[in-house]
Amino acid sequence: MPHTSSFFFRAGALLLLSLCTFAVACKSSTGAFDDDTNETPTGGTKSDGGNQGGNGDEDGGGGSSGQGGGGNATAGANGGGMKGSPDAMPDVAPASPYATCIMPLGDSITQADLQNLSYRYWLWKQLTDNGYKFGFVGSVRTRELRDAKKPVLPFPEPGFDVDHQGHWGKKPSEILALMKAAPAWEKQIPGIVLLHAGTNEIWSLGSDSVDTVKQRAATGIGQIIDYLRTKNDTVIILISKIIPLDTLKYGEGIEDAISAINEQIVALAAMKTTAKSPVVLVDQATGFGDQDLLPDGIHPNQLGEKKMASKWLTALEPFLKAAGGVPCPL
Repeated sequence: MPHTSSFFFRAGALLLLSLCTFAVACKSSTGAFDDDTNETPTGGTKSDGGNQGGNGDEDGGGGSSGQGGGGNATAGANGGGMKGSPDAMPDVAPASPYATCIMPLGDSITQADLQNLSYRYWLWKQLTDNGYKFGFVGSVRTRELRDAKKPVLPFPEPGFDVDHQGHWGKKPSEILALMKAAPAWEKQIPGIVLLHAGTNEIWSLGSDSVDTVKQRAATGIGQIIDYLRTKNDTVIILISKIIPLDTLKYGEGIEDAISAINEQIVALAAMKTTAKSPVVLVDQATGFGDQDLLPDGIHPNQLGEKKMASKWLTALEPFLKAAGGVPCPL
């Protein structure tokens, strides 16, 4: 039966071609390569859209097992039709697989100590309560052991995602060095960064001028942005004006230095932003007062943490909505 065998041969070839095309398309849309190792993409997500999870803060708070349901890391991306076809859909770039991976980045104001929850907790709660799929990422999972004599304040919810990149007492250049030394970057690549850094530059006032301090802060922050782009060239940087300190405790000179650093941050945001990797200014300084600070006059109290979280949330929401519910795969 020559005609029948020819028919089955042609049908089988068409089926094989279709399967190959499907496999290639799937691989190209779901894979995520690591910049340093160029390892084979794994695709998809872990733990139904959560990040590393598992081990918690040293006070016993567990890491997140994931916000939201599972799904492909590029779910929701629209594929185009065949070019040249009158009915073709326009080509749409797939969403970044890290679009909802958020890195809180900075110094002690980001990290917090064991007696305070950090703005990170209140932001996590607001995002979770609003139904967003996301994950916090970073190589640090602890709060600072600042006063061993005081009781630890545990996180109210064991599911809180403790991952972050906050470094107690560090200037931007020192934060950069610690980031470069952090292991396993492929497990903490951010799609969005919450950057609040520069406060620790002011402690060199006296030996250094305000001009020196502000320039050093801007240089360090700019280098942090450049380094983040080597890990994800589409990373979104939400860069914050640093919050004020208690001027009654530290003097007007400190206020002048913070204002100068914030002016540099505003200029840096405008200079560094690109269409591919936007840098968006978040004004955490305006409306932040002594009533929002701990007695040390430096770090936010719970009122200040919540205030910071609300401003981060406002800046984050447009980007999380644009991600279309894609969970963080890390």
